Amino acid sequence: MKTGVDPKVDYVFKRLFGSEDQVALPIEMFNAVLDFPPGIRVRQIALLNPFTDAGYAGGKLAVLDVKARDEIGRQFHVEMQRQVPWSFDKRVVYYAAGLHAQQMQKGDYYETICPTYSISFVNEPLFDDPHYHHKFVLHDVQHGVTFSKDLEVHIIELSLCASPHKLRSTKWTSRSSKTLPVVRSRKRKT
Repeated sequence: MKTGVDPKVDYVFKRLFGSEDQVALPIEMFNAVLDFPPGIRVRQIALLNPFTDAGYAGGKLAVLDVKARDEIGRQFHVEMQRQVPWSFDKRVVYYAAGLHAQQMQKGDYYETICPTYSISFVNEPLFDDPHYHHKFVLHDVQHGVTFSKDLEVHIIELSLCASPHKLRSTKWTSRSSKTLPVVRSRKRKT
């Protein structure tokens, strides 16, 4: 049954993926988008305050759509962008890096830092290719060497997706089929 509610609207997206009463939906989305192998899949999360402290007087206050941490300490930042601003790439890096840096407290060892994953659903194409899912890590392009996978940025271009969707998690797709038109790749019309 159609409700006329668009999950790409900021408030609706936050209610679906950032509410304690819907906590199974972001868990399934994390596992589907990030494609964790069995044994390290997300099983439970704590939804965190989406307001990120500026850190100092005059600092920028960041308000994320969804911020969460799982049972082993991995952090997740999720955004929905109906219209992509020109500075979107810088904002995503700023949010992800800030969230990643918040893990450290005085006296902590760097070895205790857990990965941070940023997932952005965008309503328009960002890249000139037919792929709907892009994954970015710290990587040496010239030599083909990955430096770190502890900070991942995932961009899902909704304009390149079709319904009904077939991601990697049938549980997620069965629940979200009524909510988010994500995830079967299709080629762009040229």
